[in-house]
Amino acid sequence: MDEPTAALDPFAEYEIYTKFTEMITDRTAVLITHRMAAVQLAEKILVFQDGNIIESGTHKELYAHGGLYTEMFDKQAEFYVKANEEKENEEKYL
Repeated sequence: MDEPTAALDPFAEYEIYTKFTEMITDRTAVLITHRMAAVQLAEKILVFQDGNIIESGTHKELYAHGGLYTEMFDKQAEFYVKANEEKENEEKYL
């Protein structure tokens, strides 16, 4: 599947990945995505750069390595983290 949820809202995206996970039980599947949250569904992650595999492993392994995967994951998560921190700060003063 290549970017299967690119045009979907979060609820539809959740349903797609739930069904996808059920469908691929005991099977091999390839998921191509730029959505780092979806990448965590994979047992093995391959990071490509200029057509070459530059990193491979699980989410935990790649994140601990601190390479390109970590950088991409943190970039996408940054907006969620900032929004959450702002919300927590607002709640402190209410």
